[in-house]
Amino acid sequence: MLALATASRWIRFPKAALGRPIVAGTRPAVVLLATLLLLACATTPRPVADKNLLAFLDGPSVARDDVYRKLGPPHATFEEARIAAFRVNELPAGYYVAEPRQGWDGVRYNLLVEFDAHDIVQSHRLVVVRAP
Repeated sequence: MLALATASRWIRFPKAALGRPIVAGTRPAVVLLATLLLLACATTPRPVADKNLLAFLDGPSVARDDVYRKLGPPHATFEEARIAAFRVNELPAGYYVAEPRQGWDGVRYNLLVEFDAHDIVQSHRLVVVRAP
């Protein structure tokens, strides 16, 4: 038996416990913590820009589902979802939809898409939010 002195009493450890972790099950917690720290340091991929990203909106009978499939969910909707708004940025290679969690920092355009009663695109506008 090994004894350790503290300020007020002795703590006894059985010999079998020597060389083992003091708290059982700490190894999975350490591995989990290391994995989380490694993932936190990972960089996010740059957005893929496309010069023709918005060209499909000019096609005939473009459905709401097609818009959401191509651009993702809108950052806001207005007039009972008749108008959907998307934050759009531009790189030299073309346009890309900004992440909603990005906020308005660095966002250059607000794309407004208007749908009719049958969820077909009626019109769209690319509104400048911030000049270059």
